[in-house]
Order: sequence, then C-alpha cells, then structure tokens
Amino acid sequence: MDNNAFTECCENQTTLLVCAGVEGAGKTSICGVLRESHNHVLETTLTPQELKQISRARQEGYYIRLLYLGLDTLEDHLYRIHNRVQKGGASADPAEVERQFRTRFDSLKKVLALCHEADFMDNTNGFRKVATYQCGETVIAEDGRKCFWLQEWLSYGH
Repeated sequence: MDNNAFTECCENQTTLLVCAGVEGAGKTSICGVLRESHNHVLETTLTPQELKQISRARQEGYYIRLLYLGLDTLEDHLYRIHNRVQKGGASADPAEVERQFRTRFDSLKKVLALCHEADFMDNTNGFRKVATYQCGETVIAEDGRKCFWLQEWLSYGH
C-alpha cells in the first residue's frame, strides 16, 4: 500500500486519519503502517462513543479523513479473526462481529457525515482501493465495480 497516499491534507489543519471497519477487516494491519507517518490515527469499529470522538475532533478543527476497510461477507470476517487467533492474535465475540456486520452501512453513513474525504479499501484478497468519497460524492475505481460489499453499500442508499 502506498503510504504517501495518506499525507497531511491541509497545511494549517491537523488531520485525523480514521481507519474503520468491522472487526477482522484488517484495520490493525494498515493502521500500524500509517502510524509511522501520522500523529493522529484512530482505529475503530465505529461504536457510538467513537463516532462522538470523531465528531468532537471535527468540531475542534481537525480535517477528518476516513479509510474504510471492507470484506464481502460475515464469514470472511470470522475466518480472518479465526486465523488471527491461531497466530496468537486477539479474539472477538462472534455475536459482536455479526452485529457490526449487520449495522456496518448505518455506521458508515454516520461517519461519512463527519468526514472531509474517504477512501474505501477492499481487503477480500489483499488491500485494494475501490472508491473515494469527497464533497458528498462517491467515485468508483475500476476494481470497485467488482467489489460485492461496495456494490451493496451503493445500493443501500447512502
């Protein structure tokens, strides 16, 4: 992944980079790399408390940039978590993962309302940028046309 794609956006404005997605989407992997070049990185599953934190940052003048990571199915998330646990990583409650997956588009809609811009990344078969969002408009990348969860999001009526 090109780390330079996530540089500071505005000279006089501090950027909060929000890495969001359902548990198991790959947030920790990408956030680790991004923390090397960014002072303000928030890794989140978009809980109500985290949405309030993002809203507060925006009110305090932060430029909010979202990096949303998605996978096609609930089973994809659970499989990645299982693999993570097998390698000694953190577990997650399957019922909570299912709740996050079921409400992911509601959460995404809420966080986008707080963002200045966003990049949508699919991690089904390795990180790939599938769309961008800026000024209320989503622009689909070539790979985005084949991304199942992105197509679901677009039909969700965001």
